[in-house]
Amino acid sequence: MQQRKLTYALLRLTLPTVVVIVAVLVLMHWRIPTRVQVEITVDRAVFTVGGADATSLLNAVGFRSLTVEKFARIALRPMTFEVADPAQYVPAEDHYLESAWTSLTVAPPVEITGEDDTLQPAVTLESASVGLEAAGRLDRIWARPGAEVTAEVRGGLRAGLTIKVERQESFAALSFREPFQLMTNYSQVTGISGVPYWTNALTYRVQLLTHSPVIEITGQPQVLVLILTMADHKAIDLFSTGGIPVTALDFTRQNPTGQPETALVHDGDLTYPDYPDVKKVSFTPPDVLGLARLQKFRIEAIALDPEHQGMRFRLQGIAGHVKTGSQAFPKDHRLTRFDTLWHNPRLMVLFGIIVWVFPTTVGGYRLYKEIKGPLV
Repeated sequence: MQQRKLTYALLRLTLPTVVVIVAVLVLMHWRIPTRVQVEITVDRAVFTVGGADATSLLNAVGFRSLTVEKFARIALRPMTFEVADPAQYVPAEDHYLESAWTSLTVAPPVEITGEDDTLQPAVTLESASVGLEAAGRLDRIWARPGAEVTAEVRGGLRAGLTIKVERQESFAALSFREPFQLMTNYSQVTGISGVPYWTNALTYRVQLLTHSPVIEITGQPQVLVLILTMADHKAIDLFSTGGIPVTALDFTRQNPTGQPETALVHDGDLTYPDYPDVKKVSFTPPDVLGLARLQKFRIEAIALDPEHQGMRFRLQGIAGHVKTGSQAFPKDHRLTRFDTLWHNPRLMVLFGIIVWVFPTTVGGYRLYKEIKGPLV
């Protein structure tokens, strides 16, 4: 009987240690949604707007040229409207002879619509003056919750920045103080008469009314695409700095075979704002960054990065999926329950007292009594 009591006392003494070891192993493998801050430079990003109100995506910005695709209607009130003879275009100098222009009769408003969406109608606007850096100005672009936004830089910032807004009807406004050229492809123009040419692509020279120098763009019911060539390639304040709430993020693109590949163009890092002592995670191309199951997540800033021909994002929020590495072997960077204990001294002390110190002390006291008892 005495031996059995001694065995029970030893079990009570060692059991807390075993429990702690098992608990630690469980906690070390129990990953939880984690608040992260990410700095990443990519040439393509797709995100879904969250929140409860419309959010500004793009600041008002000057541009050298702008192409509109997936539009339903473009409206303007011109003071003069001229059309160019396609036969008098000089490819080597990229302009029309002055004799190419014919004045048209205008009955404002002039409206432009696409002929057939399968033909990919497009309208391009650029300065009519050689050497003028900024042709016009694009007003802010807004997106409502649920909209999917694609931002993409291709071939350097001068080659074009594409902004696509899907899953909603979108609007944009342009302003032109100087004459500009308007090039249409597979588009119908109403509000003018006297056009002597009938081709799928025509170039017009336009001067807007002084008191109404605005062009209104209405996207298709579910999509609008704008392709900008920036007026100043060094500008970094193109995107809104007010923060954009998001519910989904994707930093990949399709390669020539149709498979996803990273859009990362420069080194990035991931830190843990709630636990500054946790070592930051660094990643480099061709690593893939995966963020999903987002909660209270925001794009805090987007800036153009001319040096790396991309866009620099700063992100912060809670993610239930945080991985970097190759597509085949990504590494999970969510913190574990053990991490939250280890990096919180008060919780660690409390955990030790409840799970190990107190039970072990009680077990040790019982063992002492069992051993001491027979000698008394």
